[in-house]
Formats: sequence, C-alpha cells, structure tokens
Amino acid sequence: METDFGSQLVPIGRILKTIGYQGGLLVDTYPGLETTWSLIDKCLMQIDGVWAPFFMVSKEEKSEGVLVIFEDLEDNKLAKSLIHQEVFVLQSQIMIGIAETEESEEINTWIGFTIHDLHTDFSAVISRIEEMPSQLLAFVEFNGKEIALPLAEELIVGLDPVQKSVTLDLPDGILEL
Repeated sequence: METDFGSQLVPIGRILKTIGYQGGLLVDTYPGLETTWSLIDKCLMQIDGVWAPFFMVSKEEKSEGVLVIFEDLEDNKLAKSLIHQEVFVLQSQIMIGIAETEESEEINTWIGFTIHDLHTDFSAVISRIEEMPSQLLAFVEFNGKEIALPLAEELIVGLDPVQKSVTLDLPDGILEL
C-alpha cells in the first residue's frame, strides 16, 4: 500500500554497480533528470519496505552515469547490497531543479497547472511564468486581477504532474496584496 510520503517521491535513477573499494556506486540517471543530481545532496531508497535517507559525500558525472559516495557507506560489501535499488527524491526537488536550469520554454510547462493553497480553498490556473533573478513567479487570475505567486521550493508541499496540480503553503496575506 502506497503511503502519503511515498506518493510524494519520484525515482531519479537506479544503482548499476559498485566502483572502487570504498563504497562508490554508479547510478544510471533517468532521462531528463540529469540536472536534479547537481542540485541534491541527499536521496531516499526503499530498503526492506522502509524509506531510508542517504546523504551524499561526493558525486561525479561520468559518461555512463553519476558516481556517488554516500555517508556511512565506506564498505564495498554494504554498497553491493544496494545494486539495482532505485534512487528517489521529493517531487518538489525535481520541479525546482527543472525550473532553475532549463530554458524558458521548459519552464512554461507549468502553464495550465492549478495552484491550490494548503490552508484555504484558494485555487487558480497558472496563465504564465516569469523567471526573476531570485525566483520563479506564477501568474494567476484572482478576484478579477492578475497576481504573482512565488514558486519557491520551500512553499511547494505537493505536486501532481499527472493532474497538473501544485499545492503551495502560501504566506498569510499574499492573496490580499
């Protein structure tokens, strides 16, 4: 049975093999998610049905994938036990990574997503996205006018690409500006 937490996770690669004798692992990055690896320093794997966090000591791009060394995984025998495991991150980490690194036409894939506020019944469809130096802004129609809402990683609490839905933890008062 899928938990609420598990439904917020997205696979970004699969461990192919060990490299070296100090617990190095070669990860096959899933297509389109290469930039996510440069933005993360931790990930999750499901070990015996339990989500376990793994913190990265180092990572290095290789032609066949990403060479990762995880904290507390200096033993090659233990590293071998992770071969074929899928590596996961939160959905919000992927979308922010894409938004920060892709061209503007990729950012526009958010257009048409419905934004929902975590604490109110507010919902509105994104009509356009603008990339500012410090953040992305989603523009929506609200009470007969266009307002801008920040698409900051710390505000995104849920994302459903299939339903084209984003749940934000909007700051109090932002809808009254």
